[in-house]
Amino acid sequence: IDELVKEIYELPLFVPEMEQFIEYVKEIELFETDARNFLNGYHHTHAENNGSVSFTNGGAGNLSNESNGSNVTNCEEEIEDLISTGKTFGIKLDSVKLLERILSRRKWLNKINDDKYVKDIKLLKKLVEEGDSVCSGSDRFKLDNLKKLYDESISFNDQLDSIVDRYYIDIEKLKIIFYKDFERLSIDNELKEKIFEKIDEFDKLVELRDDYLNKINKFKESKVNNNHVKY
Repeated sequence: IDELVKEIYELPLFVPEMEQFIEYVKEIELFETDARNFLNGYHHTHAENNGSVSFTNGGAGNLSNESNGSNVTNCEEEIEDLISTGKTFGIKLDSVKLLERILSRRKWLNKINDDKYVKDIKLLKKLVEEGDSVCSGSDRFKLDNLKKLYDESISFNDQLDSIVDRYYIDIEKLKIIFYKDFERLSIDNELKEKIFEKIDEFDKLVELRDDYLNKINKFKESKVNNNHVKY
């Protein structure tokens, strides 16, 4: 674009369309300045938290860790506004590409700290796939832990599923395996509901059995007492 503007100024004639194009270029330059100022401020803010956004020729950057709160939300809204403005120009801008990468990574980092995504194995799988495309080098440890959690959760689900699908279910064994890693690992929601249903059914049967045995014992005691009275 810069070369084109330079050629326009060197032309021996000038038409209104040229002036409109120059104004269009000025608006892009103003946007690029705003985006650069934001990214520089973002860089310095996150450098203080032992992280940074590193700029390269390709326009890619690395995002550092965040602190939670309203500042995070406001920052993401500002990024979204800048991206929306940048896309109105109808051309691909490196600054917009970088802002989109930063926003995607911020959202990914928020998700991996949210049980809504981590405790549902289907959503966990999507998080792992998303992490492969949006996380930076500094996130490799987080992504590796996420993949480890997913692999362990798959084995956990397979083990539980094999027990639940049996005609005769060993509920005690199911409860031991389930509650041992239930809080730590991710599980399929449908499988979890099925397990809770089986455990609930079992507990109710145990309660009925205990109630029945209790009544039998009381009956026997009363019978013994009556026999003593007759004697």
